[in-house]
Amino acid sequence: MMNFYEFLKYFKVIDNNKAKYTFETNSKEKITLELTAKENKHINYLALDKKVMKTNKVPEGENEAYWYKNFKEDKILYFRLNQFTSNYAIFETKEEESKYPDIDEVQERLLNEINKGEYSKFIIDLRKNGGGLVNIRDSIVDMIKFRTDLIDEEIYILTGKYSNSASTTFAWELQKKLGANIVGETTGGNVNLFTTGGQIIELPTSKLKVYVSAYESVNEKGYIGGVNPDFEVKQNYNDYINGIDTVYEYIKDLNIHK
Repeated sequence: MMNFYEFLKYFKVIDNNKAKYTFETNSKEKITLELTAKENKHINYLALDKKVMKTNKVPEGENEAYWYKNFKEDKILYFRLNQFTSNYAIFETKEEESKYPDIDEVQERLLNEINKGEYSKFIIDLRKNGGGLVNIRDSIVDMIKFRTDLIDEEIYILTGKYSNSASTTFAWELQKKLGANIVGETTGGNVNLFTTGGQIIELPTSKLKVYVSAYESVNEKGYIGGVNPDFEVKQNYNDYINGIDTVYEYIKDLNIHK
């Protein structure tokens, strides 16, 4: 939110329409810029492609929402789970629906790959997962619990500050019930949270649709905060520049026995 004038002004980070930012380069040189707020419609955005790593390069024929790949050279079965959604969810347009694959079909293929056992570690990456449908979250949890022989020391859940809502409770469930290893950073979402539960109110005049937190979900009474990692690992900047996923490499080299 550091580039939103309204946010900075409301929280009194700035007192006018200007903000001063100081950046540090890879060589530790500091660059300071003073920027003046502009209306969004007057900004020409420049899209920068993210660094391509083995953990964000979508295999041919798969979808960015969720995909898996067996990195046999590392003995790792890697499942990138960016959203809990599917093409059968309720969308306003057919075009939006077509953006997503069928989670049931992907899940069955993944299950087959899991049960082949051609790996030593199974990674589920939730670092970019902001949540989604609870029933899909539960179906994946149930698949792992009841349809595989995975044990605690084989399961690794990657979390970060963008892991919110359903992905937070997914990580919590696997950590507490199956002893999965959480690697990365504390989730952005809380373990005990308010959830929309699909409740939507349409405002009568503007016709804007507002999602309402309809009920409280308590996973552990009195618990405050997100899911904490068993192994705290942050992305290294030099690794990022060189297209290396620090967290993935950490798990690859990790040997634990509970």
